[in-house]
Amino acid sequence: MSKKTGLVIVAAAVIAYPASSWWLGKMIESAHEEQYRQVANLPYLNVTSRDYQRGIYSATETVNLEISREWLQAMSSGSEAEPIDIPGEALKLTVKTDIAHGPLPHFSKVAAGVADSRLIFSEQVRAEIAKVLGDKELIEIQTTYGFGGGGIARLASPPFTVELPPDAVGAAGQLSWAGLSASVDFARGMDAYTLTADMPNLEVRQGEGLLKFSGMRLSADQKRLFNDQPMFYVGTMKMNIDSVAVAPFENDDAQTQPVLFERMSYDVAIPARGEFIDVVMKLGADTLKVGDQNFGPAHYDISLRNVHARTAATLHAKMMEIYSNASIQAAAAEDPSVLFEPLAEPALALLGHNPELGLDRLSFSTPHGNAQIAARARFDGLTPEETNNPFAMIQKLDASGELSLPEKLLAQIQANEAESEEDAQMMTEMFAQQVEALAAQGYLKREAGILSTRFAFKGGALTVNGLPFDPSDMGGQ
Repeated sequence: MSKKTGLVIVAAAVIAYPASSWWLGKMIESAHEEQYRQVANLPYLNVTSRDYQRGIYSATETVNLEISREWLQAMSSGSEAEPIDIPGEALKLTVKTDIAHGPLPHFSKVAAGVADSRLIFSEQVRAEIAKVLGDKELIEIQTTYGFGGGGIARLASPPFTVELPPDAVGAAGQLSWAGLSASVDFARGMDAYTLTADMPNLEVRQGEGLLKFSGMRLSADQKRLFNDQPMFYVGTMKMNIDSVAVAPFENDDAQTQPVLFERMSYDVAIPARGEFIDVVMKLGADTLKVGDQNFGPAHYDISLRNVHARTAATLHAKMMEIYSNASIQAAAAEDPSVLFEPLAEPALALLGHNPELGLDRLSFSTPHGNAQIAARARFDGLTPEETNNPFAMIQKLDASGELSLPEKLLAQIQANEAESEEDAQMMTEMFAQQVEALAAQGYLKREAGILSTRFAFKGGALTVNGLPFDPSDMGGQ
C-alpha cells in the first residue's frame, strides 16, 4: 500500500468516526424519546421536564419526574380521607444520564453507545438516604445500546438495613434488604424484551412479628402485539420464591397464626394464536403451612382462553385510562361501580367472541385427604348482539366442573360455624343426612372418605353426575 493510499484511509477514518458517532447518538436520542413516550402511560408518574443535550461523541439527559400525589391519595383511601402526609420533595426525583456514543464508547467496547443513569434526589431526601446507604447510589443503571436500536440494561441496588420506629407497645423494628440485580435485553422501541431479576432477601421485623421473602427470582420474555398499543404485551413471566414467612405482628387481628410458604411459584403465559390469545396463570407452593397444619402441595391455576386479542387490547387500554384517572379512582373508593361503567362496552364485546374461563386446578392437602376442584365456563355461539340479552346468555352458557373433597373436612367447616357444642353436633348430624340422601340419589360419590361429583350446565339445564338436578329440591333435604 502506498503512502498516499494510507493517508486516504486514515483521512476517511478520521471523517467517518465522528459522522458515525453523531448518527449513533441520534439513534440513542430517538430511543430515549420513545422510552419517555411510554412512561407517559404510567398513571403514577409524571414527567415534569426533560432536557437532552447531544454532542458528537456524548450526550447528557436530565429528566425530572414526580409521583402523582392525587393518584397516591386515590389508591390509598379516597379523596375524602385525610390527605397523605408526604413532603412534596419526597415525591420528586431526577434521572441524570451520561451517554457515550459509539462505535467505541469509552474506547472499551464496540457498541452504539453506553448510558449510565442515576437518581438524584433533593438534599433533604438524599440526607435521609445517606443515613442508610452512606455514599452509595440507591439505584444504578447502565444501558449498552446495540447497532440495531436495541440493547441491554443492567440495574443494581445495594443491600441495606434500617431500624424502624417502635410500634404501639414499644417493640423495636428492623427492615433488611439484600439488594437487587436485574437485566433487561430489549429490542428497538421495546417491541420485545427479556428480563431476569434476582432479589435475595427482604425481611421486616417488629417485635415478634415477621415478614420475610427469601430467594426471589423473576424472569420474563414478552413482545408487543400491536404497534398502537405500546403497553399490551404477550409472552411469559415467572416468579419463584424459596420461602415466604409471616409471623403475627402485635395487634394483628387478621393474622393470628404464623404462615410459611416454601418453593413458591407464580407463572403467567400469554401465547398468541392468530387473532386470539390465551391467558394462563399458575400459582403454587410445595409447602403452605398455617400454624402447625401443612396444606401443601397447593395449586391455584386459572385461565382465560380463546380471547380476541384486538378486543382485549382495547379493554386493556381503557383499564389503563381508568387506572390513570385519579378522580375516577377517588370516586371508586366510595362507589366501585364507577369503574365498571366505562369497561362495560369492551367487556361485552370480548364476551361476544366466546372466550373460555377456567379454574384449571384448585388443590391442597388436608389431614383428611386431598381436596381438588376444577371448572370451566364459556358461551356456545353467543353473538355480539346477544351480549345485552341475559336470557340468551343463560341459554348459551356452557359450564362444567368436578370436585372431590374430604367428607370430614366439609363436616368440620360446618361445625366450626356453630355457636355451641350442641349446635355443632346437630349440624354434623344434619350434614351426614344430607350427604347420605345425595349419595343415594346418585348425585354424590363416596369413596375412602372422599366426596366427589361432576356438574354441567348447558342449554339452561343443570345436571349433576349426569342426572338432571333442580337446586330447589334441596330445600326439602
